Amino acid sequence: MPAICIARQERLLKLRPFGTLMLRLRLRGRRFWNEVQKRQQPTKWARLDDRGVVPGSVSRPGDILTVQVHPYALLGHQTSGWMSGYLWAQDLKLEYVDAPLPEDHDRLFAFGARDSKMPRGRRKVVRLPATQDERDDTSLKLLQARVATARARWPERAIEFRLPLDQPRFDHTPSSEALRQAVLLGARGAEFASLEQGEEYVAVHIRRPARTNEIGPDTHPDRWLTVEWYAQLIGAIRHVEEFSECPVRVYSLGEPSSFVSLAALKNVEVHLNGERDSDFVQLAAARLLVAAPSSFSFNAALVSRGAVLVRVPWWHHLPNEGRWVHMDSAGEFQAADMRRAVSSSFLLRPRGV
Repeated sequence: MPAICIARQERLLKLRPFGTLMLRLRLRGRRFWNEVQKRQQPTKWARLDDRGVVPGSVSRPGDILTVQVHPYALLGHQTSGWMSGYLWAQDLKLEYVDAPLPEDHDRLFAFGARDSKMPRGRRKVVRLPATQDERDDTSLKLLQARVATARARWPERAIEFRLPLDQPRFDHTPSSEALRQAVLLGARGAEFASLEQGEEYVAVHIRRPARTNEIGPDTHPDRWLTVEWYAQLIGAIRHVEEFSECPVRVYSLGEPSSFVSLAALKNVEVHLNGERDSDFVQLAAARLLVAAPSSFSFNAALVSRGAVLVRVPWWHHLPNEGRWVHMDSAGEFQAADMRRAVSSSFLLRPRGV
């Protein structure tokens, strides 16, 4: 679906919710059908295997892959959808033709820069089935089989293969460099590059609701971490030599009264209700980023070249190597892991290296 149409639908949903009832129902219907297809995946593959289908990926000029991100999700969710499409396109050896995200109003990401020379109307559109993520080895095989079948049916036509709504992907880390380049080429690329070369600081993201009734301690106890939890974590970070005197900047949403205990800590600044895109590049440019249980700061961690401290478990793959450090539910991490992240971080190298 063209990005301009998705954006228009989003505005309509906010302004005329009753008038968009059919659109809401279609989205729910798609999500329901996707889950049905995922449940049927073992049976589908067994049938193809019995028929002797040999899946494989080959590149064919003119064929492209597109993806529909959820039009009403927040930016972090939509960016995850973009990365899923990017990675499935690589696996299927298809050219990835993306579009700006509906929530990316000011072009934080330079998505939509890649486009095919052939007008889309001249392509045959083929919808790919919903599958489990890449950890199920039959997922790629099913998608490859659908691509091969479509090419055999329309051998003379270029094809636009469309991934379903929110096609899952567990490991987004292979897309980190593409995501970083999209930020550097986006509207805040110069600001981001300048921040990386400027004053060193620790950035802490605290996930709080961006929309009414979105997230809370009762509805999302696995994602709602208290201010006291973060205060204890900042104390532990202060015991790391490289960060003992480093300024700490906390980014969140809400009332100042909810963050008094953090604001009282030495050399800690609390930044509340800031401009979203500015917060993103400041998180990504930090010497050490403490990511919240949030796609927003996880995506900033992918863009980053600094050390990253992440709480496990997560709903996506989290490395525990290089510049990435795991911490448990109590906010505890291994000193040896932090030393390794410090030495691996690009931003901690001498300037000019």
